[in-house]
Amino acid sequence: MYAILLMISIVVLALSIKPKKKLKRRNDKGLLESLNNKFSKLHHKKGSRRYYKLKQKIINAGLKMSPETYQTVRLVLPVVVMVIYILFKSINFINLKISAENLIEAAKILNDESILNIRFNINFLIVFLIGFISLLLQELILFFMGKIKAKISKREALILQTYTIMLLKTTKPVKQILISLYERADFFKPHLKKANERFSTDPEVALSELMESAQGDFINICIALQQAFNGCRPLSVTYLENRRNLSREVNKQIRIRNQTRNQGIGILIMIIPLVVSLAIVGYPWIMYTLKAIRSIPI
Repeated sequence: MYAILLMISIVVLALSIKPKKKLKRRNDKGLLESLNNKFSKLHHKKGSRRYYKLKQKIINAGLKMSPETYQTVRLVLPVVVMVIYILFKSINFINLKISAENLIEAAKILNDESILNIRFNINFLIVFLIGFISLLLQELILFFMGKIKAKISKREALILQTYTIMLLKTTKPVKQILISLYERADFFKPHLKKANERFSTDPEVALSELMESAQGDFINICIALQQAFNGCRPLSVTYLENRRNLSREVNKQIRIRNQTRNQGIGILIMIIPLVVSLAIVGYPWIMYTLKAIRSIPI
């Protein structure tokens, strides 16, 4: 019965849409801009510290969206999830009402009249909890995406630093170095593509924009390319070699610290079961000893 009603509703919806005139489809960008304007009062003020931090998180996560769009999605998504949950509960209630005859037969067979007590019961505490979890998940996803992208970008930046040093020691111009880096890059390919397209018209602006969009150790490559473009190629090679050696030493210290921490965690994991086993085995002996001490006449 429920499937028949669903099919009828789909057919009616299709017939109601067909005779209407073709409406102008809104551009996704225009829709987002209108939503951003509506929720602008709830956004972080542009230029504030929170706005800048959010912008950096979005860049670090590799998301191609503005802070305004992210904040709008962050506000709208929990509401959408809560509405979907309420709709699901409503459809479930309607489905149970439609199949009342089957429930009556089931109640007779099982001799349980409580089955017929169908109520439209929505716990608003659960609804708000679902909304809060969906809000929290967005922050967690952004955080972990940033961490994952940071590891990928750090690894690639070190490889590109070595490659840039090799290219700077040749007579290749900066334009050719950018093209070579673009062909070799993966994570930073979109940034280098934009810089290559802009370099022919305005090299200084292209390099400055590349440095602004860069993150982590890739900024060192941008600085070295700017120095090479200004005619200080030996200085840029020395600078990049020093930064690469420093990055390697820092990564080495981080690895040593992580290994030490993991060893400590491993020892604790081994000790805890041993302590628990000793406590379980030794507890009866401790209690027996205490009772024996108390029974000694003074």
